[in-house]
Amino acid sequence: MAYSTITKPGLHFNTILYTGNNASNRGITGIGFRPDWVWIKKRNNVLGGVVNDVVRGAGKVIYTSETNAEGTETASFVSFDSDGYTISQDSGVGLNVNGHTYVGWNWLAGGSAVTNNVGDLTSSVSCNNAAGFSIITWTGDGSGATVGTGFTGTETISFATVKKLSTTSEWQTGVYGAYGSNARNFAYHLELNSTSALSGSSPYMMGTQTSGDPTKLKLSSEGYVNGVTYVAYVFKPVRGYSKFGTYTGNGNADGTFVYTGFKPAFVMIKRTDSTGSWYMLDNKRNTFNVVTK
Repeated sequence: MAYSTITKPGLHFNTILYTGNNASNRGITGIGFRPDWVWIKKRNNVLGGVVNDVVRGAGKVIYTSETNAEGTETASFVSFDSDGYTISQDSGVGLNVNGHTYVGWNWLAGGSAVTNNVGDLTSSVSCNNAAGFSIITWTGDGSGATVGTGFTGTETISFATVKKLSTTSEWQTGVYGAYGSNARNFAYHLELNSTSALSGSSPYMMGTQTSGDPTKLKLSSEGYVNGVTYVAYVFKPVRGYSKFGTYTGNGNADGTFVYTGFKPAFVMIKRTDSTGSWYMLDNKRNTFNVVTK
């Protein structure tokens, strides 16, 4: 299987740190590109991760720590800009509280959404095929259908996280090639909003993915995809940029080595065989090893 390669990954992903000042229409800059998916987390106080993307539109927020339906907070997240994004005063979700510190993880997709008819259901897609990242929204029909991703090539979709927008639901998050005999079944999932172990029971939105076909995301046939709206953040592997998989811990201070082929700028880890928190680490909060933040 041929894999794409990226030599300048910083043009497709970057982490930004900032301190809130309660200013109106404040520009957060220095990302190096116009981000299409922005995930913001308060660092010094309790606030679940706040997610915005260009397909749903600025200010259409969902929370990675909650099951809530999508909300509208245009007074907090104002716009996606050429070198970052604009936030406003401390209102709504609190992205600019004076003196509070924040981290923002930023991904480049494909800019404004386009209509995709590759799958059984019409989807709206912003796809960065070079970096193997796509943002997808659709309305389900309960048929176990497929939705187009915008991807080309033969790299199998390796990571997907799906959230129902119109009503409450868990975040279903799957990694292809993991979970033993259920390696292709994304219905075996982790929940981004909880500490739960790997689950093969409902609620689930994804089904068994097709090896070597990244053009479509397979949905399950149960009622969780019946007539409501969804968003999915989907990745396929790209050398020098992204790697997805599993490892087994050794309980040693000199822990398990996980080979990625490059020095990662962002790492997300979750225990699968028991309950455990999600860990997000990056190269901006810790600029050198050991990475502990």
